[in-house]
Amino acid sequence: MPSMHSCTRGFDSCVETRTCPPPAGSGFAGAATGGVPPRLGMGGLPTNGAGTGATNAAALGGAGAGPSDTCMPDSRYCEDGAVVICNGAGSAILSRTACEVTESCFNGACEKHQCLPQSKFCSVGVVRECAPDGLSSAEVETCGAGKYCDQVSASCKTGTCAPSQPACDGIRATTCNAQGSGYIDGGANCGPSSTCSAGECKPQVCEPSARTCSGGHGWQHG
Repeated sequence: MPSMHSCTRGFDSCVETRTCPPPAGSGFAGAATGGVPPRLGMGGLPTNGAGTGATNAAALGGAGAGPSDTCMPDSRYCEDGAVVICNGAGSAILSRTACEVTESCFNGACEKHQCLPQSKFCSVGVVRECAPDGLSSAEVETCGAGKYCDQVSASCKTGTCAPSQPACDGIRATTCNAQGSGYIDGGANCGPSSTCSAGECKPQVCEPSARTCSGGHGWQHG
């Protein structure tokens, strides 16, 4: 009968022969049955000592990094159209308040729109274009002499009359509006024997479109 080989060379020989248990207190209990030693994790890396196989971060090249900051301590800032307030430690957001539809977030606060974002509008004879955030605008075109800024199309158009000056709307003596785009309401309709001229009703000196003689000459009246 062959003799039993005794374990004298440590763990490796014992695992190969599986003929005897490891020495008591060696930390290799269970090795003879193919188990993983309780103080080693998978791949032979040391564990946290509890025998669970959790890898020690130091054995993998250094201690694990701590959690990163969530935000800048005691800060207020804008994020996706909302005002965000960070706590003193930078570890948590205290509040997140969305701005209204007519507001935009700027420097950590909700600001009222000055104009409709990305739209054109008239301002004192000038065509302007609103910024994407609605908080400012830029000049696009200045309407020169004889032109006015049309509110509907937000563009410069040729004027109908001299702004705020007396004007004739057909046979009606009236006044041009402040933009020069048309006439104000009211005024006076000139009678059949008068004519509107420069915003005034003036007596006719002849019958319009009639031929008359004066001093031996024939005249065609307008």
